Formats: sequence, C-alpha cells, structure tokens
Amino acid sequence: SMLAHVCTALPNITIGQLQAWMGSFDGLKPASRRRKLATVKSLFAYGHRVGYLVFDVAAPLLLPSVKDALSERIMTEAEVQRMLQLEPNARNNALLRLIYAAGLRVSEVCDLKWRDLKGTKGGGVASVFGKGGKTRSVIIQPKLWRTLSALRAGAGPDDPVFRSERGGPLDLSLIHISEPTRQEAI
Repeated sequence: SMLAHVCTALPNITIGQLQAWMGSFDGLKPASRRRKLATVKSLFAYGHRVGYLVFDVAAPLLLPSVKDALSERIMTEAEVQRMLQLEPNARNNALLRLIYAAGLRVSEVCDLKWRDLKGTKGGGVASVFGKGGKTRSVIIQPKLWRTLSALRAGAGPDDPVFRSERGGPLDLSLIHISEPTRQEAI
C-alpha cells in the first residue's frame, strides 16, 4: 500500500514520496499501475475537497496511458460455438445462447423476468432494460425461444428467467464466461 511505502501520515506526504512510491511499480502491468495511481489521486483529491488536506499533492501526477486491448478479448465465432457445445447444463446453455444471439449484457440477463418475454409467430421478443436506463426490444429466434420456453416450468411472470440454485435471480458475480478451453460453472 502507498501509506506503508511512504511511512508518513497522509497530510504530511510530499510529491517526492509519491513519485518514489510510483517507482516501486516495477513488474506491474500498465493497467495495474494506472489503477493504483488513480486510486491514490482520488484519495488526495477527496481529502483536499473535504478540507482534510491543505494541498492535493497528487494533482500534478499524470496517469499513464493504457493500450485498449478489447479486441484481444473478443472470441471468434468458432470459439463461441465450441463454448456452447461444451456447456451441458440446459439453463447455462440457454443463458449463453441468449447473451450471444441477442447481444445482451450479463447484467441484463440477470435482471430478465418472464414478463419481459413475449412469444411471436415461432419466436419471441425480449424487452430488456439496460445500460443508461434505456429499454430495448430484442428478437429471439424460434429455436432459442423453444429452449427458453422449456425452462419456464410453471414460473410466474415476476420470476427470473434464469434462476439460481436457490430459485432466485442469478447474481451477476456468479456468471463467468471464459475461454472455451476452460470449463467454469455459471
């Protein structure tokens, strides 16, 4: 931690001590360096804003830029198909297929209730309340609709589409989608 490294009370820390602390980041990935520094900068800014600190000594420190590696984490269609084939649990398989086919966020799937799904000729439509407080309609293809319908098993309109083992909605922290070569439970 930063305080353990500088061995000084927060109001007495100097920019030189912070720079020396940043020198201890050897071996950390750039994103980890940025996260650590951003946290400390936020702490000092808050301490100054509420009057605990006379100066925000961390203000002049610049956050290192980090390469956006999103494209490195995007799975190919073949990897997604393999992942779907490897998931034997019907609920988990349907959840993965819905995320993939409808382009849903994991949080949106966790919040999905049966009242949000409506059948159409052969398929269905999901009303999804998502990011930014916006609702959008997503088409569900007939094969996936039949799979989802088979999971309902008498559930009421306010019941979650994807139930946890205890019968309630799935918790966002319990859903892990990983590389198809690893098998992790949902």
